[in-house]
Amino acid sequence: MNIFVALLVITALTPGNANAQTDPREQLRTQFVAYQLVQRFQPGAIEKIKSQVTGAKKTPRAVAKFMKRHFDWETHAELCFQDWNELNPAQKKTFTELLKKSTIVRYSRLLSAKKKYVVEFPTPTRYQKIRGEDYARVATRLVTPDNNSMFDVVFLLREKGSRWVLCDIEVEGVSKARIYRSAFKKVFAKRGIDGVVDILRRSITKHSLQKDKR
Repeated sequence: MNIFVALLVITALTPGNANAQTDPREQLRTQFVAYQLVQRFQPGAIEKIKSQVTGAKKTPRAVAKFMKRHFDWETHAELCFQDWNELNPAQKKTFTELLKKSTIVRYSRLLSAKKKYVVEFPTPTRYQKIRGEDYARVATRLVTPDNNSMFDVVFLLREKGSRWVLCDIEVEGVSKARIYRSAFKKVFAKRGIDGVVDILRRSITKHSLQKDKR
């Protein structure tokens, strides 16, 4: 199960009103509840979002607005690219935009109104300082209604202005950013930033075409 999928839907459909003074667990809890309500009463909305995101050349305006509100794409991009300081501003912007588009298109394909989970928060939020900035780690457990499957997920959020915004996810102890970091490092060493950009563009095209073939 890819938790990024569920989170994309949640952030696309739910505005969320929590601020940085609120425990981010409550922010996530509210969003999960909203997602479950959409699954139950408006399952077609999930398919609509899925179709719009994977089929459009440009991310739909409403989805892009909510993504910007709930995700810290710049921090996520920096976490995913080990040689970040070797890029110039234009290259950083291009990489961030392509990474965002690739992530949205790739995982939005897997959206489903039928996959349901019970959400638990097994431990308190852990707050920490990273390079002088405030971060929060929220441990989450997703359990299927029949208790046959369980997934442990940790959300890493950064305090940005008056909100907590997502910048990384760990699924079963494995960081998504770390996986990308390792892959991009190898490509960058061999082919430079052009090679990394090419891979991201190919990923966007590949997953958009997969949608069209179904």
